[in-house]
Amino acid sequence: HARTDQLKLMGPLILTGILKSLDDTNNQEADAISRETKTFAYQAIGMIAQRLPTLFRDKIEMAARLFNALKSESQAIRLVVQEATNSLASAYKVICVQPRILAL
Repeated sequence: HARTDQLKLMGPLILTGILKSLDDTNNQEADAISRETKTFAYQAIGMIAQRLPTLFRDKIEMAARLFNALKSESQAIRLVVQEATNSLASAYKVICVQPRILAL
């Protein structure tokens, strides 16, 4: 719920922390805490993609990461990953369309 100017400053750091938490969580862990951590992390990625799409301008690997998660995560987490993927797709779309609009 941060203001956009605050998010622009802290967004890269927040995203790095979120990705680190996902990297530190073993894919084979099935406990409730692991599932909640992954759910929160993927939700946060989606929210950041919606609020700060320019953060993902040069992060094509994020799409690959989410597609791999769709393939490897448990059924319980896949829905959240799919929502994050949709938000990321919208972010990429904004990034592509925005320069064209500004050129008009």
